[in-house]
Amino acid sequence: MKKIIFHLIILSLGFLIAEDSARITDPPDAPLRQVAEFERAQGVLISYPFGIPEELILLMSEEVIIYCLVQNSQQSSAQNSMSSMGVDLENVEFVLGNVDTYWTQDYGPYFVVDANHDMVIVDFEYNRPRPYDNQAPLKMSEYLGVSLYDSDVVHNGGNLMFDGYFTVASSTIVYTENGSIDVDQRMLDYFGAQHHMTTSDPTGNYHQHINCWAKFLSPEKIMVISVNESHSYYSDIEETAEFYASQNNCFGEPYKVYRVYTPGNEPYVNSFILNDNIYVPAGLGQWDDEAILSFQEALPEYNVVGITADYMDPWLSTDGLHCRVLAIPDIEMLQILHNPIDDQEFPMDNYTVSVTIDDLSETGIISDSIVLHWKNSLLDDYQEIVMIPGSVEFEYLADIPDQPVDTEVKYFATASDNSGRNERLPIAGYYSFSAIGGTPMESGDVNLDDSLNVLDIILIVNHITNESHLTGYGLYLANLNGDSLINILDVIVLINTILNQ
Repeated sequence: MKKIIFHLIILSLGFLIAEDSARITDPPDAPLRQVAEFERAQGVLISYPFGIPEELILLMSEEVIIYCLVQNSQQSSAQNSMSSMGVDLENVEFVLGNVDTYWTQDYGPYFVVDANHDMVIVDFEYNRPRPYDNQAPLKMSEYLGVSLYDSDVVHNGGNLMFDGYFTVASSTIVYTENGSIDVDQRMLDYFGAQHHMTTSDPTGNYHQHINCWAKFLSPEKIMVISVNESHSYYSDIEETAEFYASQNNCFGEPYKVYRVYTPGNEPYVNSFILNDNIYVPAGLGQWDDEAILSFQEALPEYNVVGITADYMDPWLSTDGLHCRVLAIPDIEMLQILHNPIDDQEFPMDNYTVSVTIDDLSETGIISDSIVLHWKNSLLDDYQEIVMIPGSVEFEYLADIPDQPVDTEVKYFATASDNSGRNERLPIAGYYSFSAIGGTPMESGDVNLDDSLNVLDIILIVNHITNESHLTGYGLYLANLNGDSLINILDVIVLINTILNQ
């Protein structure tokens, strides 16, 4: 009862704060990393009366905690509704206070990890005249015991997409709604957005929410809707997909853009990722199965579930499943971060996998639990390699060996800490890359004759002087000092290598 009364007091205080036009606080301590939806979640935020099907509430309650925003007078009704669905109420926590709507994705809270390795909430001014909804981040901050910062940027969670590193994506309406505020600077200061990736709404939606046409699936993958060529928005949608494909992700490489077919404006992309599950709006017609397959192809071995409801009741083209539920991340998560290995063009001695691991619980990482699991097309079972500390803080390394044949290599990493957390990256499935089989040639053997001699020197010199040009594997082998440039320094290294043979 004390907790309930306390949160009612906080709500009253928060309502007064909402009346103040300048809510801005100092930003969290930088550098900052935003927490993405596809990271480990401890719960989901919904509100009562519910805006989502009973099936979805039941499924989510079997995976995580259901945090339910509800008015004090309606708690019993919400409790009874969940009981009748078969929800285990041990997995439900009611956060009491007035609520305007069920669009929890739209009004927050949103989380970042600050320089102190603490997860905090960063709030924005909800771009709707709904004062109770606007106070949801404050209520959740108090309920979870998490610090709250306020950017005072006018925004909407349906138009806010995080990559889990330093890229934030939105539609350009965020500039219109903020007038003279330097939005990009605020997004950098409060969300760590070194790259604020914005584009106009290609679908003509009145609210211009990005989650109606695009979705981050991982730091390097984006799902974008597609329609047939006769559709009135075809050109704009294709231009948007090309825009994302032209942008570099946090690893400095072009995004991998996946497509989901929505010929009748079906809200398939307005889906929700919860740990190893992807919940996709379904019951929308003949393209349901293809939509589910699109997500399965983009994120192999995730559990993709169609959540059936009638089109326009409750799934709308401008308001689907994602708009009505919000992931609450594991506040003391065991973070594993990784830049996936790209497809290879040449044989390699080994393939170094580097991961960054940080336990926000500060209980300590169990060193022998940090394991790389890998296999190729010749192996049925994953091979395990204990990873070792790298030269950079929080870095761990392991080498996948050279491959005997051309093959797809699949891999993932696991780790545990002393809080009892066991983490995996990716949370489901695997990373993969194409490896070229065979024994690598020695660096400098640009004519591929299995010998280092004056002929290799001549070919590199001719390349430098534009007399002729090395290509493919030969060009790769000419970069002897590993600086990605072919110049006189490489010739010197090669000469010294030959003289010392």
